[in-house]
Amino acid sequence: MHPVILFALLAALPVDPGPADLPIAAFTAHQVWSTDDGRSIASLGWPHQAVFLVHRGLSMPASIKVPARCSLYEAGLAPTRDLVAYSLIGWDAPRFGNDPSGWAVVVADTAGREQARFPGARRFQWSPDGARLALAYAHHDTNWSWTPEAIGLWRRSEGASRRRPQVAADLRWGDGDTLFLEIANRIEALDLESGRLSHTNHRGPDVSPDGRFSLRHYTSVASGTQVFDDQDSLDLSHCALYQHGAPPLGGFQPFWVRAGSAGHLKCTTIGEGPSAPARQAGLATGLFDPRTLAMVARFPGKPIVPTADGRGVVVVRGDSLAVEPIADAREPARGRTVRLRMEVQTWGRGLRPLGTWTHSVAEGEWVPDHALMLGACDRHFRIARIVDPEHVEIEIPSGRYIVRVPGVPATQAGTTSVSRVPTRLRTNSTDGGYVIDLSIVD
Repeated sequence: MHPVILFALLAALPVDPGPADLPIAAFTAHQVWSTDDGRSIASLGWPHQAVFLVHRGLSMPASIKVPARCSLYEAGLAPTRDLVAYSLIGWDAPRFGNDPSGWAVVVADTAGREQARFPGARRFQWSPDGARLALAYAHHDTNWSWTPEAIGLWRRSEGASRRRPQVAADLRWGDGDTLFLEIANRIEALDLESGRLSHTNHRGPDVSPDGRFSLRHYTSVASGTQVFDDQDSLDLSHCALYQHGAPPLGGFQPFWVRAGSAGHLKCTTIGEGPSAPARQAGLATGLFDPRTLAMVARFPGKPIVPTADGRGVVVVRGDSLAVEPIADAREPARGRTVRLRMEVQTWGRGLRPLGTWTHSVAEGEWVPDHALMLGACDRHFRIARIVDPEHVEIEIPSGRYIVRVPGVPATQAGTTSVSRVPTRLRTNSTDGGYVIDLSIVD
């Protein structure tokens, strides 16, 4: 059982912490919202416009002083734990056009004293060492469409920021001096020292520690966050939802586990709807492996944000906060693998080749369905068992295909044998569909 640190949310009181009393996380009410117009926040008795700090070992959270008459969006504690950044818009500010007067990202100390302000900045990301803050500048046009303008970089050692000409809707830190930029529908890697942009195969700027998967936040699909398998060019956004009932809820932003020997575990929600029930009843936090579609860990409570050191996640449980450790979580060990060849053809008026793909897969992993791509989950055929290098057993979804294994009567579902002689799947319809030939290759 995971150790739990409980915080009774009886009040939110400003504090001026000393060096030994630094917070471990920061968040706003918006990051707890559950697409219910703030009713979940009101039921907890929290103020809507506040930046909350979580302290280890205290029975109450703290709030810092923020500007009056503004709406707060996101807050993030620096990894050094002594500064917090948050985004806001003034209530009296123009909401459209290029006027940046009301929009800003603010950096404050943990007593709320403003250290820097960046008018026109909307999004931000602390560097892993907390020495720099990356900024995304943008405005909304008269149709309320997000229009990126530039990026910026603030170095706390210099107390100064520099705008750069790159235009990005979102940005995330990679290794060292690299920023991943979401530019239109592609992800570019910016070397901050040389200024050179290079193309990547990532589909989201928030790249997993092992580089195989990525997240794209602030989208209009998948409840706000899409997840991609960049190696196989797959959209896995709905896999956690359909496998485990795991939609992102409200302002929560799924994130990668980055502490320990991190790989590609995604911290996400587990629940049956887009809104949080009273006292978060039935909600849970899960660590999701997008390679196997398995939840490797789960614990009660709605997730909010990771701790500044990445070793825990802050959750709301009933009317209290809890911090759950996640640094020791691991992906399931990968066993022996086989290479599967998938040849896909369409049929209706004759057969037409669609493409051929080869995937290296292990037991418990999934082979993509390059035919249907239904938008539910691009992983489709699960490797049930690797019998030997010449034979594997694959789980076929019920009713979708007519399955023909050489020398075996045709079936429509269940565990199916695949060898070096192709096993054929044919869409179970009379007016066209797909033919998929699966075989083992070297």
